[in-house]
Amino acid sequence: MLPVAAGSAPTGYTGAYIHDTATGVLKQNTGAGVAQAHVLPFTPVMTSITNSVNVNRGTVTVASLSFAADGLTDFAYSLSLPAWNGNPSYYYITLNVDGSQVWAGGSDGDDPLFNTYFTSGGLSTTPGAGTHTLAVTASADANGGQIVASSSQPIQLRAAPVSL
Repeated sequence: MLPVAAGSAPTGYTGAYIHDTATGVLKQNTGAGVAQAHVLPFTPVMTSITNSVNVNRGTVTVASLSFAADGLTDFAYSLSLPAWNGNPSYYYITLNVDGSQVWAGGSDGDDPLFNTYFTSGGLSTTPGAGTHTLAVTASADANGGQIVASSSQPIQLRAAPVSL
């Protein structure tokens, strides 16, 4: 690891990691010059559902996935619900980690829903070391409805480590 100021990496050290002393950013000396290093401690995990999900009275688990954490890395949890079909006057969506709600939202229309929730050590929401379950649930009023999905517009749920 070479501590150098931005843009002054010595030649002949292709592949060496560089600590940019001007910005504190981890970089790498590539054959084409200095570039920001791409370091993720874990592989992002994503699930896609291409079948529509019926949501009537009660709560329905729409999608879930398992991901690993080291207890130090923050994550971005992303959710995409392409469309709502039916006649509910209101629907309610929650994002849960290990059964505990971390985000909730809803709508009174049939618009798509896209959201990304970021964990934070400052808020004590960074997942602890081990394997966790991320799930999205939905509920609707008495009229019910359906989260519409297809191969071209899937329901998606993703857990990704936040990169440096």
